Amino acid sequence: MGMVVVVLALAGCGGVPSSGSVVPGSIIDEEDLIDVAFDPQGPQAGDSQSEIMLGFIAAATNPQSDYDVARSFLADDFREEWDPDAITQIRTGVGQARAESDTAFSYLLTSSAHVDDRGQYTEEPPATQVLPFTFVQDENDQWRIASAPDGIVLSRESFNDIFAPHPLYFYDPTNSYLVPDLRWFPETTRLATTVVRELLKGPSGLLQQGVTNSYFPAGTKLDSSVVVEAGVATVALSEDVLTATPEQLQLMRQQLRDTIGDVSSVVITVGGVTLEEQDGGPTPATSNLTVESQPLALQGDVFGYLRTNGSVGAFAGLSTDVVGLGATDVTLLRDKSAAAVVTPSGVWLVSAGSAVPLLLDSRPGLIAPAADNSGFVWTVPASDASAIIAYDAAGEAHTIGVPQFAGMQAVSFAISRDGTRVLMLATTPLGPGLFVAGIVRTEGVPTQLGSLIALPIEQSSAALDATWADDNTIAALRILADDDQSSIVAYQLGGTSESLGRLADGVSIVGGNGADGLRVLTADGDIFQPRGNGWADTGATVTVLATQQ
Repeated sequence: MGMVVVVLALAGCGGVPSSGSVVPGSIIDEEDLIDVAFDPQGPQAGDSQSEIMLGFIAAATNPQSDYDVARSFLADDFREEWDPDAITQIRTGVGQARAESDTAFSYLLTSSAHVDDRGQYTEEPPATQVLPFTFVQDENDQWRIASAPDGIVLSRESFNDIFAPHPLYFYDPTNSYLVPDLRWFPETTRLATTVVRELLKGPSGLLQQGVTNSYFPAGTKLDSSVVVEAGVATVALSEDVLTATPEQLQLMRQQLRDTIGDVSSVVITVGGVTLEEQDGGPTPATSNLTVESQPLALQGDVFGYLRTNGSVGAFAGLSTDVVGLGATDVTLLRDKSAAAVVTPSGVWLVSAGSAVPLLLDSRPGLIAPAADNSGFVWTVPASDASAIIAYDAAGEAHTIGVPQFAGMQAVSFAISRDGTRVLMLATTPLGPGLFVAGIVRTEGVPTQLGSLIALPIEQSSAALDATWADDNTIAALRILADDDQSSIVAYQLGGTSESLGRLADGVSIVGGNGADGLRVLTADGDIFQPRGNGWADTGATVTVLATQQ
């Protein structure tokens, strides 16, 4: 049989032909197609193999009832074998149906991202995927799919309509903060059950190795679907949870409540018996820590918060020493009692009420320091991104094991406000690299970095700075090749990236409370803030724009 290719638009943006033979075709304008999103049709009598395949792919826009419409395109002995949750390929452009033999077709697509069987989203360079299908005829001589790859294919538009981000929550090592582990799931009636089942499996690689805690005993499983009524979620768990202490049960309940979302309380049952909630217990953990809304800056001989009139008010107890040291960058610690200051002579710790600043690190070429919420100040020289040292409040040095960054030069370095992850913007042999890794601690002391993830950044760009915008969003400042303007991109960990616009001569960026709280400093010392789809001059001019941990 000769090769035949049909080019078509996939489900979610339009329908597919319901009759006609497989002949060479052209790209179909998606605007001219009938919208079948969320209500696709099942197979029609007399459908050809290509129509069955395309109808099956189109039916993935309806995940309700475990994709029962899509399963109706499958042969009886394959219907239950097919696993739609194995992977979701997110395509760009249109796909191609290609005849391979009398009983086989392939579907060709370009994939730009995917979601795996645990709901973990990954963006990737566009790549061609070839999905093979085989067909048989049923007892009524109708074509049905005998074999197909597990998973589904969606256009970006359909994916955004059908899937939504849902954070699973785990604890930092002190149980003071909730750390999000973002996942993506279809919005179906079984959503609460899905997110709890994934929560029980534990965090993704970035948050493993002791970076975060979960208090469900090993082996704990769901005994039945999660039921949500009148704001109360009832979660039936296996007998494994009977080994938990009352305090651990309280911690579990908060994990469940925040992960399920939109519920006021959680009832845990085992074998139909409710596990009673004890009075008292641990203080509820905090999520998405915020900072002061006003930027922190050095202006002339004053260090402090920026006022609405463009001037800076002195930060009592810190301003004099920060100015006196000749600060070129400053990071304010979480409790605001101290600041880490980088100068030509090294990184200093300036503490309110302390007469003498403490020199922590005198290595040459140190970049702006980072701080965690346990009071450690982290330093790294620009020449070696792997030479990270964390200093405690007494000035004792703790060398961090980071072979992951060997051979890289550091551009900027920051720590998430919950103290569990580092952000490294580096220069690598292949170009700029933007990385996030979990912090592994021993008895509260940071000792090494765990699993590393790389965020997509154009290798032709010049990376300038990166910061945490909130507990799960990073903003990077870069200059694209052949462009004289600075570009800002927001990266959602475990999610999508988004352009936040451009401005001229940006040199550094600091985080606030979400994307609207970002501030960019230009080479002239002007501070810009987001406004609409662009960036607006605040009218303030400063020397240093400081980081608030």
